[in-house]
Amino acid sequence: MTKDLEPTTLHTALDAYAEHLGNEAGYRPVALIKNRQTTVRLLKKHHDDVPLAHIDLSACVSMIDLWRNRPLSERTGKPFAVSTAAKTLSELIRFFGWLELSPQFEWTAPSHFGQISRRVRMSPSDRWTTPAVFKMEHFDVLYRHATPMQRLMLCLAMNCGLGPAEMGRLERSNFILDGSGEFAIDLLPGEGILRFVRPKTGVFGEWLLWPETVEVVKSAITRAEELGSALLFVSDDGTPMWKSQSENPSSAIRNQWHRLLKAVEDHGVPKLPFSTIRKQMAERIRQEHGDEVARRFLGHMGNGVSINHYIADRFRPLHEALQQMRVSLASVFEPPTS
Repeated sequence: MTKDLEPTTLHTALDAYAEHLGNEAGYRPVALIKNRQTTVRLLKKHHDDVPLAHIDLSACVSMIDLWRNRPLSERTGKPFAVSTAAKTLSELIRFFGWLELSPQFEWTAPSHFGQISRRVRMSPSDRWTTPAVFKMEHFDVLYRHATPMQRLMLCLAMNCGLGPAEMGRLERSNFILDGSGEFAIDLLPGEGILRFVRPKTGVFGEWLLWPETVEVVKSAITRAEELGSALLFVSDDGTPMWKSQSENPSSAIRNQWHRLLKAVEDHGVPKLPFSTIRKQMAERIRQEHGDEVARRFLGHMGNGVSINHYIADRFRPLHEALQQMRVSLASVFEPPTS
């Protein structure tokens, strides 16, 4: 039962929950809030507007099982992807938690609610699908046709595993290009260092920079200085390309990627997401140097490391792996033969 004069159905409660999410826009990225509100609309679309009083243990099981079993998507006619089903199920669980605590409604999670299985079912094809990746010759073509900004993106993705969220926050002060300072290993001629705190995880990372990366970073720093910007990724008028309060904060950076793919569409390069590079390089490091080094490459391993508590040896394996990977990618950076 709900309080008098309050909405009593599932859909009105979901609407109130979506409004609650919107009120967090000042504390969380706008894009994240909009994405979660879209998921709430998906929940409304797939669950009947029943009275809240009818949502007992059996109803909760049915609602959760719907997403565990991955309903069909109207757009594709196929079951929702595992990731989409898991994300939607997670939002449903968060909604139930909010609903129980909300002063607007009187609803209590039924006994044994926490024991309902929430594992999204996977088929053999989900487990064994080989992800599409770029071949070496694709990187050759991409690098050769890239503009200076696009080449900077390519180098930072291949060399440091960065995505648009990290690139858009890079400042000139994050780079050490003159070889002075304490580093995990001795730098070879032309190499540099990137020290950066990954925004999503708050983890401090250090990446050895290849000479090609140093070259494009130096050009980007010169450009940023001329535009009076501390950030590297800015438009020609100095406007930041990463807009944290936008519904799509990475659009300007991703548009650079789409333009590069358009430029090479006649060269057999597959139209894969920009994130493919980061994942592909991490998997390569994982296969050759182990999971721990790959996680360090992705900025997933903190282990108490901070800018104020620097321990060089923790980054040594990653720096050695990056030097080896540069050797294997040598053809990408070679000038084209006439």
